[in-house]
Amino acid sequence: MTENLAVLLAAADDEIDAFAAFATAADDAVLLSPSGERWFREDPRSTSSAAGSYAAEWAMNAFFREPGVAFLYGRVDGGQVAFRVESDSERGGCRVEHVDPAIVPELADGFTSGSPWARALDELAPLGFAPRYAPITLAQLADFCVDSSHTGAVRRTARVARARSGFPFHEFEALTAGYTLAAADASDAIRALRAELETCHLVLAERWGRLVTIDMADETAFVPDPSPTGGMTFSPDAHVLGDWLELSVSEVAQGRGNLVVLGKRFAEDNALFADPDDPSVLHSARPVRDNPWVLWLVDVGAVQRFELLLVSGRPRNNQPERSVEARQGA
Repeated sequence: MTENLAVLLAAADDEIDAFAAFATAADDAVLLSPSGERWFREDPRSTSSAAGSYAAEWAMNAFFREPGVAFLYGRVDGGQVAFRVESDSERGGCRVEHVDPAIVPELADGFTSGSPWARALDELAPLGFAPRYAPITLAQLADFCVDSSHTGAVRRTARVARARSGFPFHEFEALTAGYTLAAADASDAIRALRAELETCHLVLAERWGRLVTIDMADETAFVPDPSPTGGMTFSPDAHVLGDWLELSVSEVAQGRGNLVVLGKRFAEDNALFADPDDPSVLHSARPVRDNPWVLWLVDVGAVQRFELLLVSGRPRNNQPERSVEARQGA
């Protein structure tokens, strides 16, 4: 079986195609780089959004830029099997060698230990989100939300599109066909996104594969201000996200978009009330107790919002773990 599989893999065009062939014969198949920091569990080209497609292509480009051969690892007939595989540009196909599974590097997720993104994924583990490749991107979570919007894992609560084909009166699309009117709709949609960010104490955003983090616990400082926004200095990532939101208005109006925003809310809205014992202390009028996480996806002229249902979604038991195991089935 191993010899036949090696022949099948050798006929592949490159490591990604070899992985696709290997996955048809092996359980828990993984393709990983020599460092273990870049890996694939599924074909990354199967995506649901423009942001996901870009992130997957970028991951494949980065994988091929990393020097050295790659490894295929999985279970065949109940036993662990591993191959060293490398594209053969001169003769075509791949060079394949059956190796001891013990030499396969451990899988890494690419996170800085304890980073906000890593902590967020730990909290979101009950959703059943299983990353398909590493480094793990926010776009992968967005694609998971799109694919799971008909299940109990997430709830899609808003969808604003350039052409409102979902509106009961189909002919009203004509009223948003022109750019000026489409831009007005797009501006309203992005304004709603920005307004909800005011109720989040942690924000993660990704555009073109770049991730920024805004943590309100250390966001501002009363120091001389180099920015045009007033008497505070804000984090560079906050300015980056502001620029991304501004760009997204015109992109949505044009039927485009590449932005994913994940926020952890502390309140349903920005209404406040004074503490009766200390009027200088303000509290949220409607604090969020369950399901604080919300994800916004700006994609192909649409702005979609998803609530991530950790409590009222699917039962917490029987949910797969998010953590990446170094040895599948070991």
